[in-house]
Amino acid sequence: MTSRNNRGSQVKLHRPALRGAVVVDTPNGKLRIRKWPAKRGTPKSPKVREQNEWFKKTAKLIKFADAGQYDLAIKATVGTGLYPRDLLMHAVSSGFYDILDTDGQMITNRRKWIEPVNFQGVIAKPPSNFGISTSSLQPIDWDLPLIDTAGMWDPGNPDQFIIPAGVQVVQVTCVLASATTGSKTFMLQIRDPVAAASLALVSADMGTPGYGTHVETGALIVEEGDVIQVRCQSTSIATARADITRLTIAILEAE
Repeated sequence: MTSRNNRGSQVKLHRPALRGAVVVDTPNGKLRIRKWPAKRGTPKSPKVREQNEWFKKTAKLIKFADAGQYDLAIKATVGTGLYPRDLLMHAVSSGFYDILDTDGQMITNRRKWIEPVNFQGVIAKPPSNFGISTSSLQPIDWDLPLIDTAGMWDPGNPDQFIIPAGVQVVQVTCVLASATTGSKTFMLQIRDPVAAASLALVSADMGTPGYGTHVETGALIVEEGDVIQVRCQSTSIATARADITRLTIAILEAE
């Protein structure tokens, strides 16, 4: 800090701080005495710790950017309120460019584009190939689900999935594949057997083994106790392939 004496010369003024207790500084030419800032400590949130670590690594990383990149960043940030460093960090995090060190080693520190996501709902397949009724729409029995995060499958009624408390919106999708040749039409329906209400219905011509059709509800508002069932029918004798046929109930909203 400096001041001027009565002769107009600058004189340094020393304002010592009591380390760990008091900070003395002069913002805007005014003397200020305040408490020594407390250490923030380690952030408790794993996400915040990850972001802080990313920032530290990237701040070191952009020091290796060439002069041309810095020159572009300086020109691009004139009058914006941003530092050239801000632009370079954004460029690295967005994957716009990577940086090579003096040995030609690629250095990159891109942010994750996808946050960890856990699937919520049901993924189920039938236990084996099964014959498809030609007389009427018949329910498909499902094996113990590969995934059933909400316990929807009813072992006593293996063709049914019961919506539990808290689940408000789901999307139901079913794929039905043929194991037999011959011209035929598959009909596939998602319904609520309790309300006897059709939620989605589709029909498609089949002829080649492995080919199939699918039906889905889109976003479906549900309540506790609602039942999901899938039924199918064929216009001629046919068998469904268990390795391709599958049902997915994705939970879109829950409380």
